[in-house]
Amino acid sequence: MLGEWVESLKEAYGIPEFVIAVNIDIRGFTEFCQRVESVDVATYIKKIYIKILEDYFPNSSYSKPMGDGLFIIFNYNEENLVKVVNNVIDNSIKLIDDFGALLNADHMITYDVPDRIGIGITRGSACCIKTDNLTIDYSGKTLNHAARLMDKARPSGLVCDHKEFDNVLKPELKELFIEDAVCLRGISEKEPIKILHLKDRVKISITDRIPIDEPIWHQQISTYKIGVFRKWRSPFSFALEKNPISPSSILLIVQQRAYESGEPVKDISRFQSYNIDSDSELTYIERAGVPAINLQLKELKDYLKEEGIPDDEDIEFTIRYNI
Repeated sequence: MLGEWVESLKEAYGIPEFVIAVNIDIRGFTEFCQRVESVDVATYIKKIYIKILEDYFPNSSYSKPMGDGLFIIFNYNEENLVKVVNNVIDNSIKLIDDFGALLNADHMITYDVPDRIGIGITRGSACCIKTDNLTIDYSGKTLNHAARLMDKARPSGLVCDHKEFDNVLKPELKELFIEDAVCLRGISEKEPIKILHLKDRVKISITDRIPIDEPIWHQQISTYKIGVFRKWRSPFSFALEKNPISPSSILLIVQQRAYESGEPVKDISRFQSYNIDSDSELTYIERAGVPAINLQLKELKDYLKEEGIPDDEDIEFTIRYNI
């Protein structure tokens, strides 16, 4: 097998193509792998990939597994661009909606599986590495761009490049998206670029719009139900995954759907930011050498109570700091 692969590489050459790059990530896959046996992980991966490719993207030009997701390529030209773009976006949205139940009827899958995915999509030119009979791989900035967009599709949903998709999406699809802007490592680190993201799925935070400068910023995100949050005692501690260069760099951003008088405000989120240096509600501590932050909860709980935000809404905590 290795010999065949090496011989294929010896014959390979690169040709430019116009492509739509789709990067799909299974959210919660690492935790899933920790609680089920490896043979069950392999069975799930096999079946979910087949389901995705056969039922949602049967016309793809190329695909390959990425460990906890799929990378898929679609070719297009000037004549079929609009048709291919809208077909890919439409099927991606259907996949997001259906994902949690895709294997419900499969008798081999008797354990809980991930129910969310994040998808990043862009289009442009790429280099197809191939032989006369085999497509080996693709490379180029377009692929990296799709991966960076996928990382912003959290906790789940779809993010695509505004410039490449805004003018070609059908009205009925375009109305499902919101315009926003983000900084992407390796793509646009100093100035946010415009994106489209799926309503009621993707949550773009303040930190996503901040220029990416050295030293490296580390970000950790936790999402809970409001009902769970209301049971927390104050102050509540968040353990930091890494050691910050300086505690003064720590920024905590709390985000949830905006409400007014008990009613949700359409397409609007509320952000509350806390900084170690300027907000008394947030403090830095170390327990047995493990860094953490403490957040006083009274102000936040009072707001949630006053606005009548229900227990089943999500509340997201983003911690950002230099490492």
